[in-house]
Amino acid sequence: MNYHSTVVRPLSCVLLVPLCLMAQNPQSPKSFPIPEDMQEDWPGAGLGEAETKLLQKAVQADLVEVEVDCETKLSLDRVEMAGVSLGKLGKGVVVRMAGSCVCAATGNCPLHAYAPRKGGYRLVADGGMGWAFGVVDSKAAVPGLVFASNGGGGQASLGLYRYVGGRYLLQACETLIKKDRADASWWDPSAVVVQTWACGAPSRAPATKPPTKSATSKYATTGF
Repeated sequence: MNYHSTVVRPLSCVLLVPLCLMAQNPQSPKSFPIPEDMQEDWPGAGLGEAETKLLQKAVQADLVEVEVDCETKLSLDRVEMAGVSLGKLGKGVVVRMAGSCVCAATGNCPLHAYAPRKGGYRLVADGGMGWAFGVVDSKAAVPGLVFASNGGGGQASLGLYRYVGGRYLLQACETLIKKDRADASWWDPSAVVVQTWACGAPSRAPATKPPTKSATSKYATTGF
């Protein structure tokens, strides 16, 4: 064996390690910015009487599905709403099905987004269980959406949804971990540690102690 082959072979192995790792994990989780306009309050969608009735009909159909495990029928009076601009889809509405048996103790409730269509509204996004949402600015004709859920213990999870094939699909997931100040905003990048993880897999965020002071959040319940 000559000197050249002795040196080149180990060097080539070192250079190929990153390529091998990329081949084994071609779809590594990617991070995304925390939207600046994350919305925690639900002031209503500002709809007219006719639009309200159409949205009510669409939401009522979805309530039938989420109330399967409930002993009592869910009430539309406990549905919270907020208007959202969905680009070419028009003025949409994000709905939080609050105050029902389907909500978790952490304040997470089913989040759905609706877009107007001829003669009514259609469900375009199922944001899972959560308590806040935000719009992702992009060059796409339909902006992306981010839904936030409370993980407890100083943690929260974000899910990034992109509009693909007529519906919003989950594209990326992050866990936010507060550094120290409990009263700091979740949406302040300097106040949290961001960890990415593969959507559909358990979050690998380390267990953290709850902050010494719990932050408060406001929810405005608005019925139809």
